[in-house]
Amino acid sequence: TKEKLADFAYYSLDANRTEADKLAAANVKKVNAARLSEKHLTDLFWAMYFNTLLSREEVRAQFFSVAEDGVEPEVLKAFRQSLYYDCDMNAKQAMWAAYELAGIPVDPAPVKKMWDFLYSSADLSKPEAHRWVVDLLAAGIEPKALSEAWTVQKG
Repeated sequence: TKEKLADFAYYSLDANRTEADKLAAANVKKVNAARLSEKHLTDLFWAMYFNTLLSREEVRAQFFSVAEDGVEPEVLKAFRQSLYYDCDMNAKQAMWAAYELAGIPVDPAPVKKMWDFLYSSADLSKPEAHRWVVDLLAAGIEPKALSEAWTVQKG
């Protein structure tokens, strides 16, 4: 209901009461249409907020867009952790890069392999490798196929 959504925006997203009511009014139909439960919204909030260095205001600004895109909290968290730990991204970079990947059918498992290839074998700088990890995985390119093509091209 609109009231529950307003309470969620007030307590979790740290919106003032007026802003919480506006957020609820603007998003209640989307949330209901997507059949998002309170648990899903809460889990998504924590996946976006915990250990990301994003402020509640930054999360609040993008929260309903992320929710509407159907991003699963566990998938977002898995990508975020892999990008942060395996690819040496800062917490905010990892969060938004994870969001780019979490909406497409990609498994977080190849992130480290892609990173290792781009940063070590392809000799890209960290910022270049960060961007390419996300772009190549989003395009559906597997690290093994890229590595094989690289070997053929170099050889």
